[in-house]
Amino acid sequence: HNLAMAAPSKQDVLRFAIIEYLSSTVKQGSLSADATESLEVAVQCLSEAFGVSTDDEECSKRLSIKPLTLPVVFDTGYQVLTGQGGAASKAEAEQAGGNAEQQSTPASQQQASSTPSAPMDIDGEDSLLHKFIEALKGRGFFAGLTEGTPEWEERLMKARAKFTERYGKTQPSAAPVGAGAGEGTTVESLRERLASETKKMEQAEALKAQGNSHLSAGRHSEAAESYSLAIQAWPTNAVYYSNRAAAYTHMHKYDQALQDCHRAIELKPDFSKAYSRLGTIHFQHGRYKQAIDEGYKRALALEPENAQYKTALEMAEERVREQEEAARMAG
Repeated sequence: HNLAMAAPSKQDVLRFAIIEYLSSTVKQGSLSADATESLEVAVQCLSEAFGVSTDDEECSKRLSIKPLTLPVVFDTGYQVLTGQGGAASKAEAEQAGGNAEQQSTPASQQQASSTPSAPMDIDGEDSLLHKFIEALKGRGFFAGLTEGTPEWEERLMKARAKFTERYGKTQPSAAPVGAGAGEGTTVESLRERLASETKKMEQAEALKAQGNSHLSAGRHSEAAESYSLAIQAWPTNAVYYSNRAAAYTHMHKYDQALQDCHRAIELKPDFSKAYSRLGTIHFQHGRYKQAIDEGYKRALALEPENAQYKTALEMAEERVREQEEAARMAG
């Protein structure tokens, strides 16, 4: 009996997911040498017992639940079944089912063999959640990570937490999973709220583009106003604060610009442009050391090859040397 050659079933997929998870744990290198050796032996024994192998490309193609991982599925399922995750977690579980159906035949068979429940179309909700994730990708939230790795999945869970935090939670239905009407009502309520929020995000992007046009044309006050409206529609978007800081800097409103830079960095700690603009504000105030330490050096640490940041850092360092030389001559 070789599960790799048999038609996939829920049991086959689960067994493969367990082996895949244990194999990834070994590759992470976080265990001691003895523990790693023991786990490698366990993986080998399980692979032989169940007739599956993560090294078999055909087997992986038929049984893997990627881009999901076993910890993600377990966490989502646990929250839904215990009622701890609210409607948003339930939506995640349903989305996970939808993604798995697209990725592999086994997940499709899981859905076909599950207990029937009230018909429920969640394509719109999936689309909105997908837009949210894509927007985070565009902001560099997944920068430097490879999709499908444990690090990627961990960041994806954080993205979903942001999703839940931003859209809020509806009260979960008192009925168990698959109970029908209450479940549909909960998802429909979430879908409506997500649709409204997505519309706001699209409006915010249009306002940002408008602000960029004003800024390029030297209409700094109009640019700041457009960015402010964008922030009202999407208050957690770091780019809008950074862009408004640029407009305020041109208007010599340095205090407001400083606040916006700090807010942008708070929202997106790896936002190099926000650090650069913070450095520019300090530079124009004559605070060259702060421009170096708080702004340009941090921007360059994130983008070491950025020529603009290098030039700005060199200028600030030159001003520091001039100040030190003037102080030495005066003393």
